[in-house]
Order: sequence, then C-alpha cells, then structure tokens
Amino acid sequence: MDWRFKGIVIKILKFVFSPEGCAPRQYGQRAQKVLIGLSVIIAVYNLLMLSRNLWGLEPYFHFWIFIFSLTAFTFSYYSPTKRPVKGLGVEGMILMTVSLFTLAFLLINSSAIIRKVAVSLPLSTVDTIVGSVMFLLIAEAARRVVGMVMGTVVGMFLFYAWVGQIWPWGFSHRGLSFQELVGTFFICPSGDGLWAIPLSIVATTLVVLFLFGGLLQALGGGNLFIRIALALLGKYRGGAAKVCVLSSALLGMVTGGGASGVAIVGVFTIPTMMKSGYKPHYAGAIEAVASTGAAITPPIMGAVAFIMADLLGIPYYKILLPAAIPAALYYLTCFIQVDCHAGKQGLVGLPKEQIPSIREVLKEEGEFIIPLLTLVLFLLFGYTMRFTALMAILGTLVAGILKRKRRPSFIRQILEGLNKGMRTTVQVAFICALAGIIMTGVGVTGFGSKFTHFVGIMSGDNLFITLFAAAVMCIGLGTGLPITVSYIITVLLVIPVAVKAGVTPLSAHMFAIYYAVLADISPP
Repeated sequence: MDWRFKGIVIKILKFVFSPEGCAPRQYGQRAQKVLIGLSVIIAVYNLLMLSRNLWGLEPYFHFWIFIFSLTAFTFSYYSPTKRPVKGLGVEGMILMTVSLFTLAFLLINSSAIIRKVAVSLPLSTVDTIVGSVMFLLIAEAARRVVGMVMGTVVGMFLFYAWVGQIWPWGFSHRGLSFQELVGTFFICPSGDGLWAIPLSIVATTLVVLFLFGGLLQALGGGNLFIRIALALLGKYRGGAAKVCVLSSALLGMVTGGGASGVAIVGVFTIPTMMKSGYKPHYAGAIEAVASTGAAITPPIMGAVAFIMADLLGIPYYKILLPAAIPAALYYLTCFIQVDCHAGKQGLVGLPKEQIPSIREVLKEEGEFIIPLLTLVLFLLFGYTMRFTALMAILGTLVAGILKRKRRPSFIRQILEGLNKGMRTTVQVAFICALAGIIMTGVGVTGFGSKFTHFVGIMSGDNLFITLFAAAVMCIGLGTGLPITVSYIITVLLVIPVAVKAGVTPLSAHMFAIYYAVLADISPP
C-alpha cells in the first residue's frame, strides 16, 4: 500500500511539473491546408497591424486579438494529451469557440472594462467570470505547448497573492480578493498580469522576428550558414563538429532560438558527425549546446533580451556589444572542446568532395546575404527592431525571388514560412503571458523586495555569494522552466542585491541571462 501511494505521488508530481507539451493533432491533407490557412491569416494580420496599423486599433485591442487568435490556433493544432489525436474533436471545437467568444466579449465591452480599471470600480460578476475564463484558456494553451510546469509555478504565485496572511518569516501581506485578483492579473489591459511587458514584446516585436526566421528557413536561407561553415572548417580535424558549432552560431545570430537551430542545422550536422566518428550521444550534445547559445548571440537574442532592454530602460541596440563578448566566449569554448575531443579520438576532417568553396557557396546561396545585411545595417542606424525585422522580411522575399531554383514554388514556400513563424510565436507567446503574472505577483504582493532583503541578509551583501545564489537559482529554475521565466524570477529576486553590491545593472542582467541559457542544457 505504501509503494502504491508513493507511485501515485510520483505520477502526480510528474504531471504537475512536466516540462513536455502535448502532441500535434493528426489531420488529413485538406484539414492541414485549412490549419495552415488559419496560421497564415493570423500572420498577415500581425504584419499589417505592426507595419501600418491599417485599422487604427488601440494597443490593448491588438493584444487581445493576438493572444486569443493564437489560443484558437493552439487548440486546433495541439492534442489535449501527449498522444496524438485524430481530427479537431469536440473539446477542440468547444475551446476554440470559447476563445473566440471571449475575444468578442472583450472587444464589445472594451470601453466599460477600461473605464472600470481607470477609476478602480469593482468588476461585475460577468467580468469576473470572463477574466477567469481568459486565464484558464491561456493556461491550458500553455500546458499544451510547454507542459504543466509553467502553469504550476504561476498557480503558486497566484495562490500567494490571493492568500497573503498565512505566510511566515515576514512574507505575509494583506492578500487580494478574488475580484482584485481577476482585475489585476487577468482582465485589466493596463500593463499588468497577462498583459505585462513580456507579452507586449512578443505581440509587437518578436512575432515579426519569428515570421522573418520562418520565411528565411522556408526559402532555404539556412543552407547559407551550413555551407559557409563547411567551406571554412570542414577540412580540419573534427570538421563536422566545428561546422556544427559555427553554423549554429551564424544561424543563432538571426533566429535567437535553439529549437530552430536544431531543426535546420542539426538535421545535417548530427548525421555528419556520427559518420565522422562521433558517438550519437556526443553528436547530439554538441548540437544542443551550440544551438542553445543562440539566446545570447546578437543581433537577435530571443524574447529574454528584449525584456532585459525594457526592464533596464535602454534601447535594444545598446545591449548588442556587451552581449557579443559572452557569446563569443561561449562559442569559443565549444570550439575548443570539440577540437580537443577530435584530437583525442583521432578524428579527421570531412572528405574534400563534401566541402564546397566559398565562391561556390556565394554563387548558389549568396542572395540570402541581403536580409542579413538589412538586419545589421538597420540596427546600426538606430531603427527599432520591429521596423528592422519588417525590412529583413522584405529582404528575404527579394532573396527568394532572385534565387531561381526557388521560384517555381515561391508562393508555397512563403505560406510555409509564415506558418513556421506563427508556430514559433505560439511556443513563446503563452510563456510570456504567464511570465507577466509572475512579474506582477512579485510587485503587487511585495514579495520581490522581501525576498531581496532576505537574500541580502543571508549573503551579508557579499558579491560572490550573491552571484553564486543567482547562478544556482537560474539553473535550478531553468531545469523545468523556459529561459525567459527563470531569467525574470532571478532578476526580480536576486539581481537587485548584486546591483546594490556594486555590479552595473547591465552586467548583472547579462549574468542572469547567461545562466538562464546554461540552464536550458542542464539535466534533467
């Protein structure tokens, strides 16, 4: 009986803290085309909204449309469990319908909601119900995308905010009523809770970058990075692994995401490394480490870098140079490691027939230098990242038109690229929405200042101990949580102590990002 109870507890803990999302649904060809069409419509809306705002919408209107269109898409794309389900199913139709009705309610009653928030009027029963449904929809969408662990952590913060009087060691507070909880964290579009900095960054900037990355990948731009790395390093000892490191670094500069690096580069480099003599587990580890570094590699560093720039109150381009130094050191250590391993194992370079020349690569793939130059030049001239990404999308389309081999299927590839970009957006949007609840919870309850004071007392304001605590917190949280969330929690709770001890804010935040990235490749 004792062992049965333990087994049940273990299963509950595995479910509650699971970092794995659900499986995609299985559709026939026609249904898949409809799903891609829905994704493309959402992508086109975002491009039109963020480039011209053709409809003159208020920002909170866009946030509502953005998140609930993604919610409907998520319920149509992901199964409710880790086992793939055939078709949309009744639960999928119900959740999609509820998402669209919730959006309609918000759009129709927006004036009344904003007025109540502005003058601190109590929410009606209907408002409270709708606000609760909003959170449940977003939390369920997040569970299907990234697993239950994110919802569990957010649930802990909400419970702490709701029941504030019971906590010991000076962490108690007055507590929020349920109506206050819903108004502050869920339904209020005033920059708190679901609608805080993280989601606003995704909805106004990152979505365009993800669409750029999807189009670049679909039109074949990833081949440029792989073949340049092949031409430069393929002939040296351990050439396959060195190609993996360099191509992942180059791709990471324009994608900012580890998963895309594995999907584009890993498909080529992992089999090549295995053929060259690397053991399968070592080849996979090299690709995982090399691709993970994308989150700290400028000019595109993922959601966390934009959140950092906003928290510090500085333009994004001002963090590019400070970020380049740790990124260069990160990839240098990867390069040295694979070189030493190749020397120890006696691994040689790739055969000459597999190595193209630089001239050949530029002749066949050189068109894709256009979007890369566009990205770098517009950033250097001080344009916003959103405008830069829009210009990079135009550059990518020009490159696709110039590439003759891609012209017959050009339209199909654009649709595929927009679909890939929106799928990447889905993987980040709900994480950032729930991360906003954590940020607001830390501030509203006073937990942040109390925990920071506690850390300061425990460390004696010693810089080494403080930074060690920050590193341990980042890696501990990051074993189950996304980079963005582990960074935000560490920055709000521990980094203020490091700043007080004399570390510059930018350096302290870069430290937190670096260890949050390292957590992504830390077991389990």
